Amino acid sequence: MGTLMARNGRDQINIAVQPRVKAEWEEAIEETGRYESMTQLIRDAVRNELIRIGYKDGVTEDIPRGT
Repeated sequence: MGTLMARNGRDQINIAVQPRVKAEWEEAIEETGRYESMTQLIRDAVRNELIRIGYKDGVTEDIPRGT
């Protein structure tokens, strides 16, 4: 996984996934209407996982917190 400096001053992270995984994520974006982009899906997933494992404070209504 590489990190690049994006034009807007943010760091950019590139990840490689199998084509079937990308297709599944794209399908989830389209079917749920919950995400505007792949970036939003990934950011939300990472944030929710950090909350779930107790690393980050926050509340996720639909994801149980791990122990």
